[in-house]
Amino acid sequence: MIRKNTWITLAVFAVVLIAALAIGRLRQDEAVPTPVPAPNPLWAVESADIVGLTVEDLQAGTILQLERDPEDLWRIVLPESLPADPSRVERAMSWLAAPTPRAELLDELDLAAFELDEPHYRVEIVLASGERHEFVVGRKAPTGDSHYVSTPGRTGVQIMSIVGLNEVLTLANDILPTATPEPTATSTPAPVSEETPEATSEAGGSAP
Repeated sequence: MIRKNTWITLAVFAVVLIAALAIGRLRQDEAVPTPVPAPNPLWAVESADIVGLTVEDLQAGTILQLERDPEDLWRIVLPESLPADPSRVERAMSWLAAPTPRAELLDELDLAAFELDEPHYRVEIVLASGERHEFVVGRKAPTGDSHYVSTPGRTGVQIMSIVGLNEVLTLANDILPTATPEPTATSTPAPVSEETPEATSEAGGSAP
């Protein structure tokens, strides 16, 4: 016959074993990160519906403004009226149709920490319907290949890959004509007359 103390010992062991298994399962569950859904695009439109684009370099104080044109496909409005390279513009429009962050910070954040209180760039698109969408660009993220972005009406801060963003931010450098420096006027020195020995002799006279 099994003694009473043996039954108590077995019961205590069983409780300890069950508790250990439960704690192990709990720790295993905690070790698996909860999947985070990929951030949604800032907006999603058809690139053919985009009829206008403004890119402001807020630090340099420059602006590039484009409009879709029936003849030239795309035309520069500012800083001067010129036809634009349609293939280069369409590369930017393809990305701007659905600019998607690589990550998103959803907490209430101090925009100054990301230099979004005084952003570096402002980008705005205009659709054929008259609807407008925009975002502003702050400082680089610590990884170096991303920038912090903020969008009106959207909570938090988005982290945008520089690969797609540069299609828009470098557009002005790619499609605006490069100013040709004017040649500087150089003064031509007056020719120096050389006096021949005969002329010197005539001017000074001959010795007796």
